[in-house]
Amino acid sequence: MVAAPLRSALGAAARGYPVILMRITAGGKFPALPSAHPDGDPMRGRCRGECGRLGHGIYDATCDEGRLLEMLRLSRHPTGYAIACGVEPHNILGLDLDRKDGLDGVERLAEVAEAVGFELPPTIEVATPSGGLHRWYGMPPSVHVPNAVGRIGAIRAPGVDIRSRGGQLVGPGSRGPHGAYQLISDPDTPLAPCPPPLLTLLIPAPRPAYAEPRGPVRPSKRIAGLIATVLDAKPGRRNDSLFWASCRMAEVVAEGRISETEARELLLTAADRIGLEYSEACSCIDSGLRTAPGRA
Repeated sequence: MVAAPLRSALGAAARGYPVILMRITAGGKFPALPSAHPDGDPMRGRCRGECGRLGHGIYDATCDEGRLLEMLRLSRHPTGYAIACGVEPHNILGLDLDRKDGLDGVERLAEVAEAVGFELPPTIEVATPSGGLHRWYGMPPSVHVPNAVGRIGAIRAPGVDIRSRGGQLVGPGSRGPHGAYQLISDPDTPLAPCPPPLLTLLIPAPRPAYAEPRGPVRPSKRIAGLIATVLDAKPGRRNDSLFWASCRMAEVVAEGRISETEARELLLTAADRIGLEYSEACSCIDSGLRTAPGRA
């Protein structure tokens, strides 16, 4: 790992931001450590560091300098670091705002803020190599919101990704093949609290109760079968199984037997249990829900 990103990672940890080391390549952003649980290990995708070993992705995040140096010793050519969202002491809510492929997450977030009626206070901001922006906000202790892609709660927001517990933001000072992640806010800018109206949008509403329709096949069994398909997926087939289950779940939604929000939550929970990252799972689920016959 080059000196500048390592210094940045240690500096972030010293300020109470738990971090992991990353490899940032043209193919994506990956933890620098190999998995503690190789293919075939029944704990792969289920262990969140309870085994005590390093190799659990963002769940390895730490502020301990000794632990970070051990991480560096075991790492495979790290070029940056990531900050864990949704964990103490700062409980960061990360807004990942894309500006590419015709999307402008910064503008869309501003539109939602104006429509709902809240202001976004100055906070820590990091420019990404692709022209996007990361904004960090602090949430109250013990408050957590779902990670999401292209949505602010129930509001469509292409270009806006939400990062909370289980999510991460690449830290400033990291470098990939397309450039560096740069802190663009004043170095003394404090982490601002998340505006309460924005937090209200992001906190899931209580699940509505759905009557069990009559018929030869109980929907609850059908839904349980789809979720079981995802949970039983073998390495190498997890994305395919999740996409297939999402397509079939969309048919159940179209029949009015479950809401799309509840279907997405069930699928995301299953995807998390088998070790798929939130952004990867959200993209796969959204594609399946849109691709199913009869759905736009």
